[in-house]
Amino acid sequence: MTNDDLNKGMIGSPVAIRGIGDNQPPAQETIRRVTDRLASDYLQLSVRASELIESAGVMPEEVRDEAMLEAFSNVIVAIRGAVGHAEAARVAEKEDYLRGGQAVDGFFGGIKERLAKAMNSLHRRVNTYNERKLAAERERRRIEAEEAARKQREEQERRDRLNREAEEAIERARRARLPETREQRSAEAKVAVAEAGQANAAAWHAEQQAEAARIETLRKSSEIARSRFDEGRLVTTRQVGYVELADRDAVDMNALRPYFTDAEIVKALRGWAKATGYAKSMPGVVVGKRDEAVVR
Repeated sequence: MTNDDLNKGMIGSPVAIRGIGDNQPPAQETIRRVTDRLASDYLQLSVRASELIESAGVMPEEVRDEAMLEAFSNVIVAIRGAVGHAEAARVAEKEDYLRGGQAVDGFFGGIKERLAKAMNSLHRRVNTYNERKLAAERERRRIEAEEAARKQREEQERRDRLNREAEEAIERARRARLPETREQRSAEAKVAVAEAGQANAAAWHAEQQAEAARIETLRKSSEIARSRFDEGRLVTTRQVGYVELADRDAVDMNALRPYFTDAEIVKALRGWAKATGYAKSMPGVVVGKRDEAVVR
């Protein structure tokens, strides 16, 4: 199946792929348009916020009496009310965009989910096949390595034997006294030396083959289970790390300590402190309750 095939519908007609931005203005223009409308619709809220911020900015640095406390509380309540109005407007204005975003996510997410399900199903079968191929190839290489090692041992034994026989033949020729005996022994020694030389070469060759076969058993999975197809597509195997939590209580938290950020630790501490009523202490942590002003 070619890429053109994949770009066609069920009846063979080309699928029209819309480009990003085909059905909407550019992102910056959208942002400007929405911001301008909000600034116009909520002008009074913006003005009120500026007035309250200005009022807060001119308040004294210190509350010195009950009258000042009343003034501070009035501004705080007013600011809180403005924050509430802003939040309510934000939620209302965002609702359409939120629902629209959810609809977009749902539409394309459904397509992606179905495609991912189909792809994962195919991938599982490819992975199963590659696992079988990898196991069979590793077994074949193991058998070849064992056979090469066996031949190496046999050739070494044959080499050692023929070398000994050549040395013995040379020694017999050296000890021969009669000329005819000496000539016969010398011929036998030459034959033995030649056979020993051939055995030495065969043993060296067997050693090289055994080493090569041993190295082949050490190849990475990606080098063993490897298939290349038309258009350069490659299917191979690789080692992938994974982590599964088997027993939470057995996890060595000290080993994980360097990988926790301060924010993650504080989040866990807050959960622990709340669960213990802020009544327990822990080394390196300050836990407790403190008074905080409430303005209603």
